[in-house]
Amino acid sequence: MYLFAPFIQTLAFSIDSSSLRILIFCCFVVAAIESLLGGSSSSTFLSRFVPFIGYFLAGYYLLNHGHSLSNHLLWLLFIVSGLLIAVGTGALLPVVGQRSWKIMYTYLNPIVIIMSLCIFLIFMKHKLTLLIPPGLLQHIATVSLGVYVIHPLWFWLLGKFKITPFLIHPLIGIPITTLLAFMLSVLSASLMARIPFLKKTVC
Repeated sequence: MYLFAPFIQTLAFSIDSSSLRILIFCCFVVAAIESLLGGSSSSTFLSRFVPFIGYFLAGYYLLNHGHSLSNHLLWLLFIVSGLLIAVGTGALLPVVGQRSWKIMYTYLNPIVIIMSLCIFLIFMKHKLTLLIPPGLLQHIATVSLGVYVIHPLWFWLLGKFKITPFLIHPLIGIPITTLLAFMLSVLSASLMARIPFLKKTVC
């Protein structure tokens, strides 16, 4: 994704906001259909970023072009999306078994996309990042590429120690697993950023 970012930036800068909205919508629709049909997997990791270009462009668009959604509507969409995901998983479980989790919770499920964009806008609107000390926030931003790259490894390692979203109960397991993976990723990326020949891989 970062390798292609300069070219995606040129594209985003060269088209008007209306065309960019259509492009983002098309990216999400194609990715969602592929995901729901089970055709989004690839033989190598090299092309796995392609379905997520919609998120990449949506973040840029929402940050630079704003939106007209009210705070109440954002929270309503966020909560309703969460409920639909939970209900949908329960409804599909007797039909497709454990695959219901993969269908409903995949990053490219249309409901998950809506929920993700809503929480992104809520963070923007309320400036929730101000809860983090500015110096720490700036440091995390600097190594955010490293956090993005490393976090799957920590989720995998935590799973080896039975620390998963299902630890005790999802209400406890999800926050604990997420926080641990995030903190360990930030620490790992920070250490790598101190090594000259590894710095460019995380910053």
